[in-house]
Amino acid sequence: MSLLGRYLVSLALIAVAGIAWFGERFVVRQRVAALAELRLDRFQADLNAVDAAVARSNANGDYFRFLGARPGKDNDAVLLNPRNDLVESAVLLDRNFMTVARSGRDLTADERGISKRYQQKNLITDTALIRKFILTDFDGKGLAHLVLVVRPDLKNSHASLFALPYDLSTTAAFSRDNFNKDEKKLVSVLLAAQSDRLREFTIRGQRLASVRRALMPENLILYEVNPLPPVYAYFSTYLLILVILGSLLFLWRGFAAQRYTRRELSERTLHGFKSALGAREQQIGVLARLTESDNSIKEKLVASVDKEAEIEERLSQARAEKPAAAEPTPLVIDIMPERRQFRFMNPARVVAAAPQADRLNEGERKLREKAFSTELRGLMDELAKPATPAPVGGGEGDLIREIEAFETAHQYPPIDQYLYYLNELYFDDVTPAELAEALRVAGDAVQSQSFALLLYDAAGAYFKTAFVHAAPESLRQTFFLLVRDTVIPNDFADYGYVTATAQLKKNPYFRKRLPPEFGEALKGVHVFSISESYLRARIVFFDTARGGEIADAGVLSSIRAYLRQLAPAVHMYIADQASMAATGDARNLAVWSVKELRESIRRLEDGATWISQYVFESGLKLDEQLSLMSDIGRTLESGEKVVMLSPTRIAVVHRQGAAKLIEERVGRVGKKFIVKESEFGKTSRNLYTFAEF
Repeated sequence: MSLLGRYLVSLALIAVAGIAWFGERFVVRQRVAALAELRLDRFQADLNAVDAAVARSNANGDYFRFLGARPGKDNDAVLLNPRNDLVESAVLLDRNFMTVARSGRDLTADERGISKRYQQKNLITDTALIRKFILTDFDGKGLAHLVLVVRPDLKNSHASLFALPYDLSTTAAFSRDNFNKDEKKLVSVLLAAQSDRLREFTIRGQRLASVRRALMPENLILYEVNPLPPVYAYFSTYLLILVILGSLLFLWRGFAAQRYTRRELSERTLHGFKSALGAREQQIGVLARLTESDNSIKEKLVASVDKEAEIEERLSQARAEKPAAAEPTPLVIDIMPERRQFRFMNPARVVAAAPQADRLNEGERKLREKAFSTELRGLMDELAKPATPAPVGGGEGDLIREIEAFETAHQYPPIDQYLYYLNELYFDDVTPAELAEALRVAGDAVQSQSFALLLYDAAGAYFKTAFVHAAPESLRQTFFLLVRDTVIPNDFADYGYVTATAQLKKNPYFRKRLPPEFGEALKGVHVFSISESYLRARIVFFDTARGGEIADAGVLSSIRAYLRQLAPAVHMYIADQASMAATGDARNLAVWSVKELRESIRRLEDGATWISQYVFESGLKLDEQLSLMSDIGRTLESGEKVVMLSPTRIAVVHRQGAAKLIEERVGRVGKKFIVKESEFGKTSRNLYTFAEF
């Protein structure tokens, strides 16, 4: 077999062994997952059996004999525990959550507080799962509470069982000896991030597989963590090692066989050389035999020469007898030479061509005079003059003055060279002076030194002046732009120009926005729309000198690119100004609330929109607020929103039919509340009437 074939065979065997290795690991992992699913099914069936046993005992009145005892008496009620292998302790509590009877240990302070605080059936602590049942009489009236501390006996087992609620707030680890305290915390974090059915992870060098089971009606997520076998425990690992070693040996034997094959090729080459030498010897023998018959060949040549001489003699006689032909008249063609001038030049002498004046027509002459202005001619004359020597004794001062004059002349770069201003702008906090300097670069391109920055105000639905430079300060309070403005149109995609005609200057709405002196000198306004970096703004350059829009597409494109780079800086400046403003004002809170409500209403325009307000009797604590917001948020659909107006009030924007589910979530807080529900737009469209504090 050739060496290439050996390579292909080795690669095929290694590929088969690798597939077998991955296949065996996959089969083992799926088998572990299947066994974990069976154990989780058994655990779920045990929980259902416990629920059925408690319901049956409650219906039969088996718990009535424990309710007459004083708290703390008859603490060894073994009959309270329906499953000793699953339930660690069963505790019977009265309405004040005092222990009436128990089977096993009593509840800890944390477990008793959780049972009293929450109304859910399943409660999770760090070490156990608590299932709470309400015991009733034959009329269905609640008498007491039965609390079962569920902790399956997993001691000396390879599997570890964990339980988490849907909000992933607490992790219950049922295993006693598989993980220590730090490892349980690490496993809890990894399980909280798991969303797939099966996941593998490594804890301190040990490979583990986690199987997830979600019990939505129980508000419970179960995880069973099983250790996976190490690499050396797989049979395919040794098969892969043997195949690799065998392939290396197979290739080594191929290299050894290839060495002998090269020797055979050398011997065949030498044999071919010997055959060629033998053929050469045979040709030399043939040539030697030809030289032996040289004399007979010469005799044949002499005889042939005598016959040729006789033939030539006969031909000459025939030509002499033939009459001579008349000579043809020659054709003479006269070629007249052209008149040329020749000049002999000395190769050692270089002769320059005589200069010829360019002849320009009238249009070219005017174009040349227009291109070469007076300043350009003066600059060319200065360059053509010979350099004057620098005066002795003051060279350094003149050089400094020339540098300063050069910096003064080139202080403001063109619009496409704004990197210096951007570096200065984004080096630290954006100040008003830096923002004005950066925007003035764009103002130089449109030949305008006065400009204003307007931001969109969602509360008033108009563009409000936020920054003014080189213009009257009163523009901050008077100048504004509407979204669909009929006085100063500004609904442009990128750029637009509005000419300040005499009729526009007489418009009373125009005169209210601009001071009289400033408005009379105005020839028009350049309006640039900015929508980058979550910013909706208008940059207005007041035209008092140019008197027309920008027609050069290149200049306009460079200005747009420059303003697009300034958008983040404008956003930073506005954010800094907003943070410096006074906080805690009820008006600011109302504006924020109305903004949030309006944003949700816009997204729910496809149908009827309802706004429900829930007013609590007393304020909610911070953890209660966060828990309630999270609980309501999980029930909301796309576009719906919950807003916390104050510790005693929340507002929910939702579609029709979702109020009952939201009210159920609010009722879980355990505090009295009233509901104010109304359809938006039916009685009022003023959102400030819904934002009460």
